[in-house]
Amino acid sequence: SVSAVNVVALLANSDGSGGTVNLVTKSPAGQSNGSAYALTAVWTYQNRLLETDPGDGAAWTSAKLAALQIGTRVAS
Repeated sequence: SVSAVNVVALLANSDGSGGTVNLVTKSPAGQSNGSAYALTAVWTYQNRLLETDPGDGAAWTSAKLAALQIGTRVAS
């Protein structure tokens, strides 16, 4: 069984102009952008712990995990 999925990203904006990024997940149940994380000039780890599939609120299964797509999205 799958207890949780932890999405981790190392983020920065090298020109120091800020902005925000989402850690996006897409499963067979749907897409979830999650919260926006602020960008700085300093490299920072951000994580998003998902105890259930945000697409449907149900438990993770092996099939959902196998189909899971993870990425980033510029929010601003």
